[in-house]
Amino acid sequence: MTASGPFSNPWKLVDSREVYRNPWIRVREDRVVRPDGNPGIYGVVETRMATGVLALTPKRDLCLVGQFRYTMDQYSWEIVEGGTDPDESPL
Repeated sequence: MTASGPFSNPWKLVDSREVYRNPWIRVREDRVVRPDGNPGIYGVVETRMATGVLALTPKRDLCLVGQFRYTMDQYSWEIVEGGTDPDESPL
């Protein structure tokens, strides 16, 4: 179902092409017409679905995972999460 009225998409897709793919992400470049009528390019990164877990101890302390994140160039504390297979339920 496509939204209409104030919730309709003001962007118009002209063309789309895949520019990169690996087992974790797909990157595409969309040629668009912006809401103001001017042409533009929109980069889109698609990732697999992921599932996160809020793990609590019996004392209700939250368990986090610490790891260095290359793309942020820093160490990060995060909830436990990971990618899911396309046919896997998120629950």
